[in-house]
Amino acid sequence: FAALMLLAEGAMAAQPPQYYVDEAKLAFAALPGLETQREWGVLNGAGYRIEVPNQWNGKLVMWAHGYRGTGLELTVDDHPLRHFLVAQGYAWAASSYGKNAYDPAQGAKDTHALTQFFNNRFGRPGRTYITGASVGGHVTGIVAEQYRQSYDGAMPICGVLGDYELFDYFLDFNVGAQTLSGQDKLYPYGPDYLAVTVPATKEVFF
Repeated sequence: FAALMLLAEGAMAAQPPQYYVDEAKLAFAALPGLETQREWGVLNGAGYRIEVPNQWNGKLVMWAHGYRGTGLELTVDDHPLRHFLVAQGYAWAASSYGKNAYDPAQGAKDTHALTQFFNNRFGRPGRTYITGASVGGHVTGIVAEQYRQSYDGAMPICGVLGDYELFDYFLDFNVGAQTLSGQDKLYPYGPDYLAVTVPATKEVFF
């Protein structure tokens, strides 16, 4: 019985986070003076927004958002260049992704799925571009590599394109700094890392 209880507890602990989309927050209003067709909804568990100008130039710009933290609610950003894009006749679309945390592979999968959804809904654009910032820059890089036949250009903004090598550098740098400053903290860091360890480390060096 004890063994079964342990297995049950392990199974419960292994349950994936229950991410959700508040569909009431997906709706978005038109920009003043710009007539567009706007759609929103949930695709494969991810929220999305799509906007197509009435005078569409036949081109689409996908947007991949940045890091959302580890909360359970999935939210969608408008493209930061929304006004410019719509005024110039470009359509745009953005996904919340089906997960938060740092999971650029999920972001790439859901963003590309939204691109395909757009193609089926409005017709394949004459040009399709992918843009994204921070984690979204990483998503943009993955999409450009894995789905290169579907996109005509990619613009990662502040993308974490160094991949694991970059994260290894961040880890090495911080562990080295803490050791040289006498903090000698263990990895993984505790909950007091930002509030206690980092200020103490900086105080020694600066």
